[in-house]
Amino acid sequence: MNKHMICSFTVLLAGICGAEIISLNFTGRSSAYTLGSSDLAGLVGNESGNTLGSTMVANWNNLNGNTGSNVGNLKNSSGTVADGVTVSWSADNVWDLSDTTSGANTSANTTMMRGYLDNASENMTSISLSGLQVSGTYSVIVYIDGNNSTNWTRGTYTIGGTSVLNEDSENVDFNSGSGNNANGLFQIPVADGTGNQNWPVSPNNSEGNMIIFTGLTGSGFTLTATPGSAQDMNNQRAPINGIQIVGVIPEPVSVSLLSFIAAAAWFIRRRLSI
Repeated sequence: MNKHMICSFTVLLAGICGAEIISLNFTGRSSAYTLGSSDLAGLVGNESGNTLGSTMVANWNNLNGNTGSNVGNLKNSSGTVADGVTVSWSADNVWDLSDTTSGANTSANTTMMRGYLDNASENMTSISLSGLQVSGTYSVIVYIDGNNSTNWTRGTYTIGGTSVLNEDSENVDFNSGSGNNANGLFQIPVADGTGNQNWPVSPNNSEGNMIIFTGLTGSGFTLTATPGSAQDMNNQRAPINGIQIVGVIPEPVSVSLLSFIAAAAWFIRRRLSI
């Protein structure tokens, strides 16, 4: 037994202590835009307004159709089943962006952002999660892009008592290779500016394609997306392409292993001190 062994235990212990992420991908029409278990999608860590660092992980859960539920089969970012976690969602329909493959973003985000939950007229879209195992607070990232037309649209996204107004990026798909978001950038809406401003330059009049809710507590939440005013009242939209729940604790098997490693580290330290 030596200090090198203690270091090895410490590294393994740190890995197990790390929080997990549950990632949900809405696959669009005909369930066409699915992610493989090894595909990495999420934030790279340096996006404008991102306070969470990198959330680019594998093991996204593909959710098909405009309504449905998944009970007991969701996986977290390490690939283990998130026991007891349930998701249900309801929207008028699903739709696809026409192109997310021409820009500089070569990650699996181009697939994740392709399909989205869509609404008709002024109807609300909702997603509910329950059974989350968390310690302290957690965060939810909402990815948004849809109905890209010359008639800009607004939607209000709400969890609990927090609501965020978002204006969809104008007349261009995520990573389309041209227009305001040619190269697949993520940015939170910035509540400044007037008129119909281009983005990602600030002031951008609340334009963006991701929202981050932080400081959430409890074992579940409901996310609602409500369409608001639009230049063309027939194009009121509040899309949801995907979400990530950041800060889920490891599954019970990992917690048991954590206890074992902690006990082993204590035993080694005791032996070395004799």
